[in-house]
Amino acid sequence: MQSQAKRTRKSNETATPAQLINAAILQFGLKGFAQTSTREIEAVAGVNIAGIAYHFGGKDGLRKACGLFIVDQMRQTIIG
Repeated sequence: MQSQAKRTRKSNETATPAQLINAAILQFGLKGFAQTSTREIEAVAGVNIAGIAYHFGGKDGLRKACGLFIVDQMRQTIIG
């Protein structure tokens, strides 16, 4: 049986990329890509300062993940 700490860690590992994507979409929409810092995104997401580099390899990787997320949401809405 998994310990509570392992379950929480696993939950946090999957939640953190989603938190970063949601925060990035918000910040990019408000300020634009170039004017938004990774520190701002991580602060809004409430994650560790190294979260973007760890999960996406950097700001550009996060931008690509945001685009894929939006396309996926549109696909789900259109297709059902």
